[in-house]
Amino acid sequence: MPYVCVDLDLATQLTYLSAAAHLLLDLFVHDNARTSFMPVQTFVNLMIMIKNVFFCVAKTKVNIPDGKFWLILMGTDRLEVLFGLIHSAVGPDSNVNLLQLACRSSGL
Repeated sequence: MPYVCVDLDLATQLTYLSAAAHLLLDLFVHDNARTSFMPVQTFVNLMIMIKNVFFCVAKTKVNIPDGKFWLILMGTDRLEVLFGLIHSAVGPDSNVNLLQLACRSSGL
């Protein structure tokens, strides 16, 4: 079962995310597996994503105690997705110029 499921309540989703973080850490440090398990960048990105979920839930509870928090809305910004696709398509260039942006975004 995935650790994020829209059919579950927030408490259950947070429980699954916590379990996923603990499993990731255990598998990453088990027998000094580290990069043979997964690249360090992927491990750090996953852990930061999980940490951000918990911080966002805590901030929402402080600012709007009776408010609702929808985990599925985190990181689903279409502009952010387009940026990631263009950044991946550009290749080794660190920046994209206007011509590359026009060509790449029309094909995505």
